[in-house]
Amino acid sequence: MKRSTIIPLFSFFLLFIFQFSPDFIGIQSNAQGISINTTNAPPDTSAILDVASTNKGLLIPRMTTTQRDNIVSPAFSLMIFNLTDSCLQIYSGVNWENIYCLGDTACTPSTPGAITGNDTVCSGTAGEPYSIAAVSGAASYNWTVPSGATVASGQGTTSITIDFSSASGNVSVTASNSCGTSVATDLAITIIDSSTAPTAAAHIPSATQIVWNWNTVAGATGYKYNTVNDYATATDNGTSVTYTQTGLTCNTPDTLYVWAYNSCGNSSVTVLTQTTSACLSPPCTWNGDSTFTDARDGKIYNQVQIGTQCWMAENLDYGTYVTLATGQGAAGTQKYCYGDDTANCTTYGAIYEWAEMMDGAVSCNGTTPPPDTNAKCATPVQGICPIGWHVPSHYEWTLLEKNVGSNPGAFPYDVTTTGWLGTDEGGNFKQTGTTNWTTPNTGATNCSGFTALPGGSSWSGAFGSVGLNGFWWSATGSGALAWSRFLNNTEARVSRNAFNKANGFSCRCVKD
Repeated sequence: MKRSTIIPLFSFFLLFIFQFSPDFIGIQSNAQGISINTTNAPPDTSAILDVASTNKGLLIPRMTTTQRDNIVSPAFSLMIFNLTDSCLQIYSGVNWENIYCLGDTACTPSTPGAITGNDTVCSGTAGEPYSIAAVSGAASYNWTVPSGATVASGQGTTSITIDFSSASGNVSVTASNSCGTSVATDLAITIIDSSTAPTAAAHIPSATQIVWNWNTVAGATGYKYNTVNDYATATDNGTSVTYTQTGLTCNTPDTLYVWAYNSCGNSSVTVLTQTTSACLSPPCTWNGDSTFTDARDGKIYNQVQIGTQCWMAENLDYGTYVTLATGQGAAGTQKYCYGDDTANCTTYGAIYEWAEMMDGAVSCNGTTPPPDTNAKCATPVQGICPIGWHVPSHYEWTLLEKNVGSNPGAFPYDVTTTGWLGTDEGGNFKQTGTTNWTTPNTGATNCSGFTALPGGSSWSGAFGSVGLNGFWWSATGSGALAWSRFLNNTEARVSRNAFNKANGFSCRCVKD
């Protein structure tokens, strides 16, 4: 039968069926195709069948899987709706393939995996690469970048390059196909700007040193300092924002140059300025002499006046030498030499248990803080000190501490404050160099003339810490304990604590 005969017959058949429909549907046919609509519009010239409606849809054949499989010799691209699986299906010539299944989101690509690339980037960096692994079923990818940045290359693919500005934010990517778009994967980007310089913090000056301080800089990975304005020769200070400069001249302005740096480069320079503290009064002589002789054994000791006090400038070395195992319980005055080596008494002075040093006297301390004369004991404890000298009380040690450094307020006149106190007082007490003190001998200036030595101690039947620590008794006891002073090779401060009286410490005497 010719096509010109089939179309009129088919049209007549459809008109016969639809004439009984309450909603009249017009069917138009011509040599180009067939249209079905309610407006009697002719078919589009490009369509063999043109179905149009604003209130009805196209219903293709619906059947179960069994019914579908009973179709004899299905044609290539035959389409049905499978009621068993709720899937729109098409025949591939070999198998029935799902176009889409109701409620099935597997068609939409999975969320992309982690984004590979730097999460910290220097401001203004161009061509920074980022990538993800390919997502199964994805047809394209969409990347978004922080404000001011642009995707320089690769948009729509798994690998891009980005030109950054100065704004931090997220780099994000989604995967898409005809079914939809995945959830985004994000990578937070921090933009680093190397142009921020440190700002000055409060410095701590003393007569011969300055503790320089500056504030931290966001994004900086370290800091450098120099005494001249030259970054190339500056010293790396790591992440620390403090630096102690020693060996300075008292009452003199000083300058330090500081930079912040990170992987993007270094900041502009920050100029720190500070004047060292006023010069301490030079040690004065006592009665015209800088030394005195202990009439008991003829030994000669250095002496130094600090403020209103005159102190021995070396540790006492008086008494009969006994070993640590022998102990100091016999009549008369006994002394230990560190390590049971008498050469150490010559270098560091002797070591005494508190009771031995006190020579039978009871504990004493001033009844009021200096400069009141009652700051000393009503009757100073001579103990094992030479005639005209006595064992310093806890308050007399406190007065000494107040007179040798930059932080006198750190030393209260009380018998409750313990631990490391002050700023540079310990360094101003200590002998300089590392002949006797173990390196680094932090802060040592000996600008007071006290010349403190690290004579160590005896402790629970053993000697310890020579070269590292110096301990000195006071005349002020507290039960089984007595107040003392303690210096360390890594500290510029002074520690005061009460220790067991059975320990062996050094002794310094102060003039009556």
